[in-house]
Amino acid sequence: MILVRHAMPEVVPGAPPTEWELGADGLAAARALAARLDGDQVVSSDEPKARQTAAEIAVGRDLRLDARLREAERPGGWDPDYRARAARYVGGEALAGWEPHAAVIARVGAAARGDIVVTHGLALTLWLASTGLVGDATRFWEELRFPDAWSALAGELRRVH
Repeated sequence: MILVRHAMPEVVPGAPPTEWELGADGLAAARALAARLDGDQVVSSDEPKARQTAAEIAVGRDLRLDARLREAERPGGWDPDYRARAARYVGGEALAGWEPHAAVIARVGAAARGDIVVTHGLALTLWLASTGLVGDATRFWEELRFPDAWSALAGELRRVH
C-alpha cells in the first residue's frame, strides 16, 4: 500500500481548510508524483484537495472516494498558531474541539484499503503512529511534504522518491 498526503492547496484564510482546492502548482506536483506510483486502485478522501490529488494519480486507474479518509476534524476558521497546535495534537495531546485521536485512527484504518490511499497529514500521521510504523509522530508530521508518498509494505515504512 502507498499512502499519499495530498498536494499543496491554495490556502484561503476566510474559507475552511475542508474546502481548499489545488492550484496549478498543486496539480502539477500531483501529476509528477503519479508517475512514481505503482498500483491499480486509488482510494481518496473526498475533500477537494485530496480528491484533486487523487484524480491526477488515478489517470488510467480506478478511483474511489471515502469520507473516512478526511482530515482530523478541528475548529474552523483561520488559526495563526495552527502548526504549533497541530504538532501538539499529533504528539498525543487532546485539544478541545479537535476530533479524538482514537476516532481518526479507527476511521482511517477502516478505509485505508487499496493500492494507493490519498489522505491528509494529521489523519495519516495518527494512523501510522497507531500501527507502530512511525515512532515520533510530531517529527513525522512536521517533515511531511505536499504531496508526499509513503510505502507501507511488510511492516516497513519508506518514502517513495
